[in-house]
Amino acid sequence: MPKCGVCNKNITTKHSKIACIDCKTLFHASCENMSKDDIELLIFNNEIWRCEHCALSKRKDLQLETAVQRNNFTLDDVMSAINELKRAQKRMISDMNESSDLLHKKIDDNSKIIADQTLKLVEYVQKIENLTAKNHNLRQQVKQLEFRLEDVEQYSRKSMIEIHGIPKKDDEDVVDTIKKVGDVIGFQITDEMIDACHRLPGKNNMSDGIIVKFVRRRDKENFMKKKRDKKLITTLNMGFTTDTPVYINESLCPPRRRLYALARQAKKYKGYKYIWLRDGKILMRKNEKDKIVQIRNEEDLNKLP
Repeated sequence: MPKCGVCNKNITTKHSKIACIDCKTLFHASCENMSKDDIELLIFNNEIWRCEHCALSKRKDLQLETAVQRNNFTLDDVMSAINELKRAQKRMISDMNESSDLLHKKIDDNSKIIADQTLKLVEYVQKIENLTAKNHNLRQQVKQLEFRLEDVEQYSRKSMIEIHGIPKKDDEDVVDTIKKVGDVIGFQITDEMIDACHRLPGKNNMSDGIIVKFVRRRDKENFMKKKRDKKLITTLNMGFTTDTPVYINESLCPPRRRLYALARQAKKYKGYKYIWLRDGKILMRKNEKDKIVQIRNEEDLNKLP
């Protein structure tokens, strides 16, 4: 912000100001005993204005020029002009030194501000890194808790199976239907073996599944073993007129069911030959003699070769 050549105070847009035509220094109009109207009149008449110092120098220059033209200047006139030039040079050097000192001070102030801001920036970066690390740790803890919760929920389903593909009848006795399934695979089911048995909600009769909870886990395991030996089961085997596949699987909790669906997609896209469930675990094998891979999460699917 420019300063007044008289009072050395800041000149803002609110102040009326005037500039010297020679030294270009700005002055408050009030410091030069001028009003706003005086300045507007100068501008309107396209008149120039010099500060007192420049006006004095100009007068002396004119006097010297007149004396030269008249060829009547003396040695004193020459020395006076030289001395005035020296004084003007000293003032200019003094002004330059003052400006240089002010510039150095501003540079020092800016350097200090930049140093302080750099320290704060380093502090903020460190805080962001710490928060990022904490967030990562919390995410890992949440993921581990989700895995534990999923394992607990899946463990509670160890004695449960789900059967899909059996048409629903209006007067159906679900327990009798399950017993027929047992007869087909060669496993006799009694009322004492079943803790709970009911249809799962579905959009239509063909999609309604049946969930069965055995009293003893061993009965469920023996049932599943017989089912694996039988391999293919259809509605025709159970006395229906249709001949559609009946699917018997271990009951999965919702997260494990979703993972199983993703694993079935991965089996197709990555050329795996086998995928199956065992005690709630998702197992895959690419070929007959390859190593069995257990799928615990989506990361395991992404790592599949």
